[in-house]
Amino acid sequence: TMPRFPMRLQDFREWRMAGLIRRLRRRAILACSFVAVTVPISLFLLYKGAMLVLKGDLQMCNGLLRWWLYGFLIIQVFFPSLTLLIFLWSFGGAAIKWWATTDQDQQCTEISQFVTLVFKAQLLQLGCFAAALVIALCSRRLVEELAHVYQAGQLDGSVMEAMLERTIVVSPARMPPDSECVICLRPVSESEGVWRVLECKHSFHEACIMEWFLRSGKCPCCRWDLREEVISRLERW
Repeated sequence: TMPRFPMRLQDFREWRMAGLIRRLRRRAILACSFVAVTVPISLFLLYKGAMLVLKGDLQMCNGLLRWWLYGFLIIQVFFPSLTLLIFLWSFGGAAIKWWATTDQDQQCTEISQFVTLVFKAQLLQLGCFAAALVIALCSRRLVEELAHVYQAGQLDGSVMEAMLERTIVVSPARMPPDSECVICLRPVSESEGVWRVLECKHSFHEACIMEWFLRSGKCPCCRWDLREEVISRLERW
């Protein structure tokens, strides 16, 4: 839960980091789930292909599909991590099946059915990997934001708290009704909590300006550098 208003900047930072970590964890679990789905699919295909060979009913099949099956099993056993190679090999088997012209290839009914199964399964696996990749790419912004919040925590705690001490806490009831936070562009609302007014007279939602302070020590409106002023005063003391 979010810390109560008014809050310390350090408390907000810890709350924000915990929220980002939870979101990243959920996305990582979802991405791993998509990848994990591909494992039983590969094992199932390996089992079906091995059964075709062990049955010994391939004597009449001396065409390319038979050699494709042997190659598929070799790749699945010795190179299971080469997903792209397996997919291309499956696509090649589908091409041999659809454009088969020799009698040997046309007689390979069981292998032909297996090729169709492999091709559909590879499309499903490719979709799972694509979904995991999209999730990873969409999580990049969360990782960057988490890095910003973490780096902000490396500042001297006295500096961060002194920045807040230079602001005034104002309840929503005391704010002008037409006030708007330029960070989130939302108006005054009791649900948004208290406001913080800087020395430059610009006001913001407390949660908004605290998240802003984790990224920058300057006012979002006039670019007045509160952090530099606080640091210079602390150094003089």
